[in-house]
Amino acid sequence: MNFTLSEVRPEDREEILELCRGIWDGHDYIPYVFDKWVEEGGFYCGRLNGRIVALDKYTWQENGILWLEGFRVHPDMQGQGIGSLMSREFERVLEGLDCRVMRSMTAEINEKSRHLAGKKGFYVLAEYDNYGLWEEELKAEAEKITLSGRVKKESIAGEAADFVLSSHDFELYMGLYIANWVAFDITRELIKKEVEAGNCFSVRNAGKIEGLIFLYPYMPYKTLSVAFLSGTDEAVRELLAFAVKKAAEGYE
Repeated sequence: MNFTLSEVRPEDREEILELCRGIWDGHDYIPYVFDKWVEEGGFYCGRLNGRIVALDKYTWQENGILWLEGFRVHPDMQGQGIGSLMSREFERVLEGLDCRVMRSMTAEINEKSRHLAGKKGFYVLAEYDNYGLWEEELKAEAEKITLSGRVKKESIAGEAADFVLSSHDFELYMGLYIANWVAFDITRELIKKEVEAGNCFSVRNAGKIEGLIFLYPYMPYKTLSVAFLSGTDEAVRELLAFAVKKAAEGYE
């Protein structure tokens, strides 16, 4: 058995798309990010006798954080030790990188991924429940909602940052901003970027922020996710109602 590890090349596209075709019931996101990942680097494939059978990716974040994502094993090769072999070879690549910390995210039901991560010394930093509304449910719920009119796009990054960083929810979120299965450290710089991108909305009372929501659009799946939410009970209800309406009406 000849197993080799190499960076993914543009000409690997069709073979990798075939590998991903049945993953997540045909809804794998890797086909959407293939070009971007090849261009930025850190995207690796494992070949067994020349055939691509596994994938893995590292991405640099700010402050020396290395984000690991995109770990895949060909459906035809699962249960044959390929995941362990790929993980071991990819670890040699990571050993040569000068990072402060490595992070990743996986679903609780993904026992294989959690097992491999645990063997490598990773520990659970934070756990999140995942709630969602699919298209028909979303539209039905949106029709029931009458907006208060108090939710506005937030434009003052400094005040938004002060509110977030001093909130109890900042601690509950473990200081992380969850952007569609990627977690970033919440910093003033990140908040400023998201405010400028138009992803932050607030409820104010007498000019003071009462609640904030960060909505992260992920265009490949046309989803809108809540990356961070904090405020009074009333403000949170208004912000979530606004998010449901906005998602149902579509966004750019």
